[in-house]
Amino acid sequence: MSNVQASKQKTIELLMSRAKERNDFPAMTRTIDIVKKQTSSANDTSITELTSTILDDFALTSKLLKLVNSVFYINYQLGGKIGTISRAVFVLGYEQVKSAAVTLLLFENLTNKNLAKELKETVLATFMSGLIAKGMAAKIGIEDTEEAFLGSIFHNLGRLLVSFYLPEHRKKIREEMTVSNLTEHSAAKEVLGATYEDIAVAMAQTWNLPDKLIAAMRKIPSGPVTAPVTHDDKIKTLVNVSTEICDKMAEIKANPQVLKNILKRYADCFQFSEKEITGIMDTALKDLGTFVRTMKLSIGESDFLKKISGVISDAQLDDVSEGVMVSPTDEENVELDDTQFIRLMGGADEKEPIETPDEVLSNGIQEVANSLMENTSINDILRTILEIMFRGMSFSRVLICIKNIGTTGGTEMVARFGFGTDTDEIVKRFRFTLTDASDIFNLAILRNTDVVIGNINDPRFKSRIPDWYRKYINAQTFLLLPIVVNNKPIGLIYADKHRAGEIQIPPHQLTLIKTLRNQAIMAIQKRK
Repeated sequence: MSNVQASKQKTIELLMSRAKERNDFPAMTRTIDIVKKQTSSANDTSITELTSTILDDFALTSKLLKLVNSVFYINYQLGGKIGTISRAVFVLGYEQVKSAAVTLLLFENLTNKNLAKELKETVLATFMSGLIAKGMAAKIGIEDTEEAFLGSIFHNLGRLLVSFYLPEHRKKIREEMTVSNLTEHSAAKEVLGATYEDIAVAMAQTWNLPDKLIAAMRKIPSGPVTAPVTHDDKIKTLVNVSTEICDKMAEIKANPQVLKNILKRYADCFQFSEKEITGIMDTALKDLGTFVRTMKLSIGESDFLKKISGVISDAQLDDVSEGVMVSPTDEENVELDDTQFIRLMGGADEKEPIETPDEVLSNGIQEVANSLMENTSINDILRTILEIMFRGMSFSRVLICIKNIGTTGGTEMVARFGFGTDTDEIVKRFRFTLTDASDIFNLAILRNTDVVIGNINDPRFKSRIPDWYRKYINAQTFLLLPIVVNNKPIGLIYADKHRAGEIQIPPHQLTLIKTLRNQAIMAIQKRK
């Protein structure tokens, strides 16, 4: 191994070691889970996985629902307020929700006062790069603009990781750029023995991120760029254009010539005029303003924002300043503070109101009712119903089971999907044969009776808990809601909590839960 390779490997190993030790890079684990699990098309399985990953994080769920109901997504709100992640996926689209979740996770720790201003600036530039790439993708007719957005976010992964985990190295890189008059790319290679791209790709491969995303993370060499041929090449090129724009704005005093040089470099790829690009940048800044106002982040003046604003006309700049620099409560007579960058508005004094269980259930019933009047698939409706129960009642797990013909010819009740603890594994094992047996599952279905078992070891019920349940599930308390259509058992909703006695449902909430189950029956009847 050469000295260069050894230095590169040493840096990557150090970064990985710090990541494992600290495990506090802004929600990195959840971000990776969201990106790498959902690599296929937006089918029922991937939609359930995405929804489940988001629901595992209560704070992320709340923030995402807040964001999708803001003016940031105003074009999607003709059908009224969105109250569930499942509904958000249906209305906004799978990729939009995924990108929104990644964005929220990217910004999650930026209210931490211990984070260096430079890291915060890097995150801001990364988000702007994504918005610009998305805007450019839309202009050239790319249908899935979220590909360009996520590609830009992860294109900057190496710089983000070094800034967070190796701040001393990042400082040396900046010093080397000044002392030796090097580009950031060259200075990083000098200090780290590896470029940001090398680090990003190495980490992405370790995390098993999609090949398409890794391709977008690669830097295009200097000089004129040839026209992209494939779709993936177009995404990669867009990502590089948007990243270069933001990099140049962050590194030097922005001026129109910088933008001209970038457009000249990519002249064979895209026919964008300066006016079109500045228009896209202006829209991106306004979108950033909407985002930070919605999430109650106040962005004071930053070096990056001042530089990128320099290429926008005075008239546009006035609008941008109004949209980006202003806190939600101080939209008039604002004096910009040069020392302020990001702070959480309100903090402990202005907490977001949390929906009560009654509100989650009642609002959810209305949302399902709206879905029943639309061309919503059965699975989308069932997924929404499960999510409402899961969030409203804080169950550990909620599953939907559907009657199926078993491999031996008998009739089985088989779990299809659900939310909560270890659901992926539980779904594989949650199945039982429909017979006239006296276990509690068959009794509930045969008698079409809703059942709450407060303690599976209660002498009154112990003998009726089947062996398969104790072996594979073994939650100490659970709820069963049979789905019966025209006196024929079709399915079963199962919900549980880990400890005995934890499921205590007041009568009025049980009525709401039963209403949700009845809406599941209506959905099945409607689609028959």
